[in-house]
Amino acid sequence: MKKLISIFLFLFPMLVNAQSDKITEVCGVKLGSSLTSAKTILNERFGEPFNETDNSLTYTFESYGGVDFNFLSFDFTKNGSRTYLNEVSLFSIHETKAEAEKHREQIAEAVKRNYSLTQDTDSDGNRRYRGGTSPLNSEKYGFVISVFKNNNEKYPWTSRLRYGPYGYGESF
Repeated sequence: MKKLISIFLFLFPMLVNAQSDKITEVCGVKLGSSLTSAKTILNERFGEPFNETDNSLTYTFESYGGVDFNFLSFDFTKNGSRTYLNEVSLFSIHETKAEAEKHREQIAEAVKRNYSLTQDTDSDGNRRYRGGTSPLNSEKYGFVISVFKNNNEKYPWTSRLRYGPYGYGESF
């Protein structure tokens, strides 16, 4: 009996930690929420969106988790007349790769306060971090922190914290 209790006491913190890294909301909005309900919450927090379509909301020059971002993009999947928050990208654009990498590290430091991170490299050889757990698939990461080259001539590098896409609203 003592062995069983010891095993439970050893495993319990790991079980609690595994449960606590599931990503369920971003910027106060529950993943899977409708565009209408998400917009209400986001407008209270950030004001009116910079851009709005029937499946996305974009806010500019906002801070999240103590990190400043140029853009916060909330993307929704449509299924019939319903929308579901499926992906959130918080990103900044930079003139140099070094600036983007510095911002990536700033994001990682902020995120590490709440989540364990793994580190690897993308197909272009850039360092990236992954962490959290997807809300719909416990075998997938909840977010990725990365840098990449974009098509903007003045600001050709992007640093990004990307949640999803998760699969909300998809038909099976």
